[in-house]
Order: sequence, then C-alpha cells, then structure tokens
Amino acid sequence: MEMLYKLWKQYGRIDEWHTANRWRILCELYAKLIGLLLQHWLIILFAGLDEQRSLVKLAQVIRDSADSLLEALSGSRSLCSVLQTIQRRMRSGCHMNKRQKHPNAAQLLQHGSTDWALSP
Repeated sequence: MEMLYKLWKQYGRIDEWHTANRWRILCELYAKLIGLLLQHWLIILFAGLDEQRSLVKLAQVIRDSADSLLEALSGSRSLCSVLQTIQRRMRSGCHMNKRQKHPNAAQLLQHGSTDWALSP
C-alpha cells in the first residue's frame, strides 16, 4: 500500500495544484484520482500480481499512452487496439532492475532468502 500511495503522490502529483480557488483544486484532485484509478485498473488488468514488475515503469507506460487513451475514449480510435498496445508494452518490459549488492524485495522472495520474522 505504501508503494501505491508513494506512486500516486510522487508521479500522480495528487498533492499539487495550479490554482488558489478551492473548487478548482477539488475538481483537479478528483480528475487526478480518476486518472490514477484508471491507471491502477490497467496495471492490475495487464500486469496482474507479478512481483517482478515495476509499478513506476508500468505507470509510465500508461502516462505515455494517455493521448491514445483519450482518443479511444472520444471515439476517434479503437479502444481495443489502444489497450492491446498498452498490454504489449507492459508485458515486454517494465521489469524491476536487478540489484546485486542490495537485492529488491522481489529478488529476495524469488530466491527464498528472507529472514523476516512473520510471527511475534
């Protein structure tokens, strides 16, 4: 959950706005939350629960495809083809960078080398 909130704050910029009008701030916040919810659904749909995938890289694919998604939602492009393109880009890349000195959590889980105490 912490990684999701960090992703939303850092890359979704839900804590930043471009006006002093409180109603515009609220509208901007709702628009960003709707976009982030759509982004999260697409990540779950196409990347599933693959712990080797980077949330940051997956979110970047969706942000890069935002124009295509808007064209598809407006009816000027095929939504199916846009979603297939997003799916193909997510599956062909978006892997976490492997680290030798300080392995990431997914690497530790994959190799079974965790010494975490799961019970008190």
